[in-house]
Amino acid sequence: MTLTKVTAMINNIIAVVHEVWVSGMAAIVTYVILFPIRSAWQSVGERFKNAMDTLNAVHQELITQRTNCLATLQQEGEKQTEVLKEISNTLTDIHVDQSRTLGIIEGRG
Repeated sequence: MTLTKVTAMINNIIAVVHEVWVSGMAAIVTYVILFPIRSAWQSVGERFKNAMDTLNAVHQELITQRTNCLATLQQEGEKQTEVLKEISNTLTDIHVDQSRTLGIIEGRG
């Protein structure tokens, strides 16, 4: 081997080592730059997941409350119908009594 061939091989090895070093440094710089972005993105993802879980829990609670409310209204609706019937009968009786009283008063007068 001649000196020029050895020198060429050493220059090629130095060029490869330089390319590896530059690539490694570029990877490290990219990682350092993107790490906060990645961390922020993960944080946003976790917050979004927590918000969606909370929203689903609120949705389930509203469904439960609506179901309970409708059941209560249905039960109380039957009671209210009975009470209204009683009130109607009472008012009818009062009207009849007033008519009789008025008839008696007019008959005496």
